[in-house]
Amino acid sequence: MSSSSDQQQAAPAEVEILRGRAGVVGRSRVGVSAIVATPPPFQGALPGARATLIEMRDAPMHLESTLVVSEKMLLPLADGLHRVSKLATPSETDRQGHVAIDAEAARAGSPRDVFVSDDGRLRIGGPEVKAAYDLRVLAWTPDKHAPQSATLEWLSAAFPRESLPPQQIRQQAVKVGDRLQVGGATLTVKAIEGQTQEHPAWIEFELSPGS
Repeated sequence: MSSSSDQQQAAPAEVEILRGRAGVVGRSRVGVSAIVATPPPFQGALPGARATLIEMRDAPMHLESTLVVSEKMLLPLADGLHRVSKLATPSETDRQGHVAIDAEAARAGSPRDVFVSDDGRLRIGGPEVKAAYDLRVLAWTPDKHAPQSATLEWLSAAFPRESLPPQQIRQQAVKVGDRLQVGGATLTVKAIEGQTQEHPAWIEFELSPGS
């Protein structure tokens, strides 16, 4: 007979997700859309591998966040920042490749904390694409290593950017404390953080549903 402490010890330390699949980490669903070796690995070595991950959550409203991460970097999820413990590129023994993410958050957070990162995208609203908006960073000022502000762009997720008239594409320069309305959400800038070994340059918002 196993005790409750034995069951707690048996809890997985990390969650493995195959490329092309999704899994549950904390209070988020996480999908792995791509794993690429940069440069190509030697005999299964992983330094330089990058993965494109899609974090999905339904509260306080439907959100999808696309981020590009490397091994040992932090991934913002609904319950905080989780570390990406391993990236395995496709190989003869692991044909799909997989990503392993620490099950426990390295830093606690709130479902209202949402991020948009360099080379990433934050989709707000939905789940139908016609009801969603895509938000991304156009520029970091003065640069992505020590940004003081950033220029954001958001537009309807229902149509390609090139098919939208200019008046339907919104842009705004933001600094810490600024607010912007994106669809049915208010986003308040909590932090603008430069690129480090642990994460890409990113903006942390506090999200409030409703205008």
